[in-house]
Amino acid sequence: MIAEVKKQCPNTKIIVFSIEDRARRIKLLFDELDINGYLIKRRNTIYDLKLAIQRAYNNELENVSPELLHLP
Repeated sequence: MIAEVKKQCPNTKIIVFSIEDRARRIKLLFDELDINGYLIKRRNTIYDLKLAIQRAYNNELENVSPELLHLP
């Protein structure tokens, strides 16, 4: 679905919100599908979601859930 959205509207910002936490899989989303952010679903993610939206809007890099910043 991400690829189709990017094809139809290439300037659309995409933030993935998922339970997937495998670094390799997440890196593929950034590298191959050019997503703008990635958040892991947690109990209190509303703050992180707001921050991810702001970072995507500002074209900031490393727009991922805080716990993913420390993965290899």
